[in-house]
Amino acid sequence: LPTLRDMHIHLDKTFYGRAWRAAKPNDEQNIFQMIALEQQLLPALLSDSVEHAQLLIELLLRNGTTVIRSHCNIDPVSGLRSLEHLLRALEKFSGQIECGIVAFPQHGLLRSGVVPLMRESLAMGCHFTGGLDPSTVDGDMAGSLDSMLTLALDSDTGVDIHLHEAATTGIPCIR
Repeated sequence: LPTLRDMHIHLDKTFYGRAWRAAKPNDEQNIFQMIALEQQLLPALLSDSVEHAQLLIELLLRNGTTVIRSHCNIDPVSGLRSLEHLLRALEKFSGQIECGIVAFPQHGLLRSGVVPLMRESLAMGCHFTGGLDPSTVDGDMAGSLDSMLTLALDSDTGVDIHLHEAATTGIPCIR
């Protein structure tokens, strides 16, 4: 049978295998509230993220998924530890699962000052340069896109950008 593919997962910060936690509906929080919440949660998640990523990979494999694209936080709170932990988790499944990793500036590329960390993460083997809401989060569409695309060109990686922007800023970003 053809393999299943999960092309958007966050293995580095999964709650899978942990106590159930309710998420707030998106209409009850904005992107900046979500970033602030994640900054509080990341230290606790990092402590055993290898184990929980492996549990989630095992679930994917049991259900026929053998190709994934995992977004991996590159942010001031976790630095490169999320990526280091994800790479360790994936070692156990060498030859069983194909994983393309997105170096993802979840807290904003410019806003969080992670361009140097992004460069390091891409040198460590990430396959995609990520980006997030250049106008809303970074507050500088041209600067954010220029930085993201320069990183991608310098590292010869693909681009995976998330746009949650309204039409007034999202459409110009796409153009």
